[in-house]
Amino acid sequence: MKKGGVINGPIKCYEGENITVQSILNSGLAASPCNKLFKAEVIKRYPFLVGKMNEDVASVIPAIVSTEGKIAYVENEKYYYVQRRNSAQNSEFSDRRFDMFDAISLCFERIREFKDFEKNSEIILYHQVLMLFTCVIIEIKDKKKRKEIIEKFIKKQKAYKVQKNPMLNEYIKNQDKDLRLYYKMVIKSLNLSSASITNLIISCKKMFMSKKQKK
Repeated sequence: MKKGGVINGPIKCYEGENITVQSILNSGLAASPCNKLFKAEVIKRYPFLVGKMNEDVASVIPAIVSTEGKIAYVENEKYYYVQRRNSAQNSEFSDRRFDMFDAISLCFERIREFKDFEKNSEIILYHQVLMLFTCVIIEIKDKKKRKEIIEKFIKKQKAYKVQKNPMLNEYIKNQDKDLRLYYKMVIKSLNLSSASITNLIISCKKMFMSKKQKK
């Protein structure tokens, strides 16, 4: 790609068996509108949530699911996503991050009529809710604040039973051997709905790590 965004050479387009609804959902930027183009009549069916974080989850994902596989993609880079330290997603955790549950609830209402709802909902919950917990919440250093956030997370996630998500087991299997027990215990404590125990286990993470990892 030349300076100024001019594309060199032909654009290869893939469709059919090469790209599916679930392969899109099972990616890190599934809910982002930045790397997608929709027909106007499709995206207009699913208005964005107003005044909420993660407002794109309830719009972009239903638009993807509604295509039922009529998707194409190109390999060329067309958009560069700039990460700012003080952005909504990268700044200090706040209760606004729990707007995700409002977005998930509306998203599920909108995709329930389409095929593979159960499987699609598992993928969405894994990437949008479980990753919020395993990659963001448990990394909060302030123990008191983390406990308060875990308490709120436990209440919010009860309706979805995220601990039973089949993709969670794969996530744990892919962790370093010494940390697998750590993650299993954290998730088990969530099943018990105990923020105190969950917070304590998180605080003891270093105990599960090998000497090599600690270095």
